[in-house]
Amino acid sequence: DKASNVRKNALSFLASTMQWNPYASSLQRRGFETRLAVAKEDISKLEESLQEERAEEEGKIPLDEDEEGEVSAAAEEASFLKKAQQKQEFYEMALAFIGQLERVLE
Repeated sequence: DKASNVRKNALSFLASTMQWNPYASSLQRRGFETRLAVAKEDISKLEESLQEERAEEEGKIPLDEDEEGEVSAAAEEASFLKKAQQKQEFYEMALAFIGQLERVLE
């Protein structure tokens, strides 16, 4: 009975590891927590900047081709925001995976 449970749990662990570990060769919680905090700060800054830009644009009426450059700057900033949000999600998933491994190894 014990041997079959050990084999079953070992296979479950291996399958889980293969399925869920695209993160790093070293799964240290502190490193990922730090990166997550930085990603959240970046998102806050980008969101503030984007809101300010949108508030400025609300009062403007496009008069010439120079306005097009400002629109592309806003689009670029929105792209940076999306990338930062994807990073945040990545680090959150990595921390969830680390938590799974910690529970399995207890």
